[in-house]
Amino acid sequence: MEKNLLLQQSLGSTLEINNNYYTSSKNSFRALYIPMYQAPCVLEDDIPSMKRYVFYNSQTYTLSFDGDNYFVLSTSHDSVYNQVNFFATTLYRSYYNTYSSSDFTIYGPALIIGMDEDTQYTSVSVDILDATINLMTRYQYEI
Repeated sequence: MEKNLLLQQSLGSTLEINNNYYTSSKNSFRALYIPMYQAPCVLEDDIPSMKRYVFYNSQTYTLSFDGDNYFVLSTSHDSVYNQVNFFATTLYRSYYNTYSSSDFTIYGPALIIGMDEDTQYTSVSVDILDATINLMTRYQYEI
């Protein structure tokens, strides 16, 4: 299910890109998983399985990231000061360099998934994965 972003980038991607989104099988999607204390990685599976893997059946909600991609977050981690997700917060703040997002904090593990115009889940966009790889390089995450 997990795929290392930096390793995949260094080996050369064999993924097919269609309209700025990675394509995958009919019931399988790609999402960016950002744990609290480890490097981000790509998950590939159906949405319910990914949510179970990341959130252990906790109640979740979505938060708009850029209109096409959404954070999936758990309500059980909201505002718990020792559960700050540094990488997800940094990604959000650097992607949205606006005054209103400068003090926004993401708590707990995060999943970023795409959503189309019909509010159906899609795979995460290539732009988000590229921004993540850039941040990982900047903060010198190990493979």
